[in-house]
Amino acid sequence: MTTNELTMEAIKEIAVFASFFVPMVTGIVAAIKLALPDGAKRYMPAAAILIGMAMAMIVFGFTVPGAVAGIIIGLGATGLWEIGKTTIAGK
Repeated sequence: MTTNELTMEAIKEIAVFASFFVPMVTGIVAAIKLALPDGAKRYMPAAAILIGMAMAMIVFGFTVPGAVAGIIIGLGATGLWEIGKTTIAGK
């Protein structure tokens, strides 16, 4: 296998896991958001990234691709939350 094929295989694997983890991270962050006071809510995107990184590093190992996958998952969860908030709540 060439390096390009390995890279494409890694991207496909990250995409599959992200499709499962993004909604999970969104739900976990929403639950945390309900438990915290209003002032702490501005840190929820950072919490989503950290939770996403933790979940991805458990699956992919404590490697750079695992960390990058976690950042992608956390940012995806934040985006999913913002789309839902904008569309449903009209905020």
